[in-house]
Amino acid sequence: MTLRRCASREFTGFLPWHLSCFGPYSIPMQVHTSTANSGPPPDAGRLIRAWRQRTGLTQEGLAQSLSVTFSTVSRWENGHVLPSKLAWRALQQLAAERACPLESVAIDSD
Repeated sequence: MTLRRCASREFTGFLPWHLSCFGPYSIPMQVHTSTANSGPPPDAGRLIRAWRQRTGLTQEGLAQSLSVTFSTVSRWENGHVLPSKLAWRALQQLAAERACPLESVAIDSD
């Protein structure tokens, strides 16, 4: 590997905060994607409703558990809006705590 000078310093393997000094050379970066960090699926509303009914929660009870309003849960379930990534992670955690993961819920077709 050839050392390049950057702002009068040799490149030692540490990336400076300002990468323009590397010129036309690009530094490969890895992007990690996992399902844990992904947002809700497009059919999240139907999934939430099926999970909530399976666990015996009301919209209000689920809303209190997630610290949101019951109308927010209603909007999720009716498909008006998707839950945020933060809300989706909280919902997944709640489902895991209740030993009924969201992924295990089969959605009946309409």
